[in-house]
Amino acid sequence: MQSYSVISEEHHIIYPTHAGILLFGKNPQHYLSEAMIICCH
Repeated sequence: MQSYSVISEEHHIIYPTHAGILLFGKNPQHYLSEAMIICCH
């Protein structure tokens, strides 16, 4: 997951990035109220 930049490690503690919160978070609106994911093909 670190290679996809959805988690980062700082001082041996793993934190989710904004992308990780949006993709895998239970309630991302609580942390990032105005963020969205736009997908296109």
